[in-house]
Amino acid sequence: MTTPDVRGLEQLERAVLDDAASLATALRQCLMLAGYARHEELRAWALKELEGYAASDELPSYRKVPAALEVVVDLYLPGQIIRDNTQRVSPNQLPQHAQLPVPDRVRRSES
Repeated sequence: MTTPDVRGLEQLERAVLDDAASLATALRQCLMLAGYARHEELRAWALKELEGYAASDELPSYRKVPAALEVVVDLYLPGQIIRDNTQRVSPNQLPQHAQLPVPDRVRRSES
């Protein structure tokens, strides 16, 4: 006979390993198990993953994604037009009035 905790862990394991299962379902199971185990840190993490991180929260490294600044340029040259020329640029290459603080990483606080 297995205890509810063991059954819950087995269900969570199946959900995590099943590509067809939703991540939200696995996180809800994790949240429930963390509550049963009185594991506040795991409960807080699962809740933030489900509901999103507050602006003041430190994000886990997997939630910080590289962000490049790209511009789409149409060039009109003598005898030719080059459309949709996408180029990666540095914020310093933008005109002064367009230079806002642009981070090289962006926060992804929600799924």
